Amino acid sequence: MFRRMIMPVSACAVLLTAVLAAGCKETVFGEIQDRPSKLGGTEATEAAAAAPTRTEHFAASARSIRAHPALGPHSPAEIKRRVAQLVEPPRLATPPASILAVTPPHAFETESRQQVASVDLQQNAPAAAAPGSASLIPARSTAPADQAPARSTPRNVVIPMVVSSADGTSWRAEGGEGKSQPRNAHCRDEALEQLKRYSESGYRIYERLDDKRMFTTWILCDERQRGLTTAVHEAVHMLTEQLDAFPLVDGGQIARIAITEKFMKPGRISAQFKQSDDFVRTYLLPGGASSADDFTYLIDEFNSYIHDLNTAIQTQTMAPRDSYLGHRDGMSAMMSFLMAYVALAEKEDARTWAGLHRPDVKHLVSTLWSDAERTIEKSCKVPRYAVDDQVFLRHICAPANGRALGHLLGRAPRCPKACLGSASG
Repeated sequence: MFRRMIMPVSACAVLLTAVLAAGCKETVFGEIQDRPSKLGGTEATEAAAAAPTRTEHFAASARSIRAHPALGPHSPAEIKRRVAQLVEPPRLATPPASILAVTPPHAFETESRQQVASVDLQQNAPAAAAPGSASLIPARSTAPADQAPARSTPRNVVIPMVVSSADGTSWRAEGGEGKSQPRNAHCRDEALEQLKRYSESGYRIYERLDDKRMFTTWILCDERQRGLTTAVHEAVHMLTEQLDAFPLVDGGQIARIAITEKFMKPGRISAQFKQSDDFVRTYLLPGGASSADDFTYLIDEFNSYIHDLNTAIQTQTMAPRDSYLGHRDGMSAMMSFLMAYVALAEKEDARTWAGLHRPDVKHLVSTLWSDAERTIEKSCKVPRYAVDDQVFLRHICAPANGRALGHLLGRAPRCPKACLGSASG
């Protein structure tokens, strides 16, 4: 009997043990699984918290694109700028009291920048001519014929990523060495030695550039000097992007200032100039360089032409003796554009006018303008270094045109008088 009673009790004990074990499993293990585990939930939570921001996402996706800064929408800096415009409100300096007293409030431009590649050419008709004023460049030059020599060679308009030769052909910069032999491989070393010998500042740009191919690809064996000045010009753009600063001809540099991206669009001054002019079409009208939409890139082009002309002056022994060269044209155009931009900002855009008076922006503009003045004055002594610079030079030398810039500089802009007239050719 005892044996028969023990068996059921044992069975009940086993059954009870199983039930208790099942209950514990549901409660204890279930509770553990409800908490984030080290191998799963916690890591997922951290990953979600560390997700890249919208700006970082766009910047990361653009790192592999090695486009020229002047191409704008396709460069990392342009993409970061467009994203920043969407997520960051404009932060401009408060205008000085003297400016507020005479300048009415002006709504700031906040519309999104359009992709340059998608601009409808039908909408790019030349703007209506502005009313006659002493501060505007005439639509047609009436200078005597001896002041504008015939263009035996093209003006040095450095179109981003394209080089034009004297025979009228053009070619794009090589993206890399590839399997084929580069067209200028046989003269690169000699050209670089010549640059090092004649132009310390130009060779310094080459030395500081991380990707040397972005310099050497522009060298032209048959037009050695113009190839080197173009190489310096384009390398300055790339070095500016590399340093996030503008390299100076004396070897120093000035940091780029993000707020200048939100200034008035430089394209607004295009109506003051002849629309068919090479420099106006390339740098101020839609469909060209980003300088039409962004003051930062107008300054970038301005600085590149300083180095361009400075290298041309230093390498003048390499220049051909039987033709006019357009080395000074670009610098005179950029100085005229900057002067007109500052004047229009004072007249029509109080926010940009106030931003130009920020100490850091004022220092940047003053430094680059002074470098440009010294460089263009030195070029006046070199014969046949201009093809068609007189209209721009007369604009720079008109006192009324430089009044606003003089207010910014704290002095009157200097006129390169020695470059005026037929003697400049």
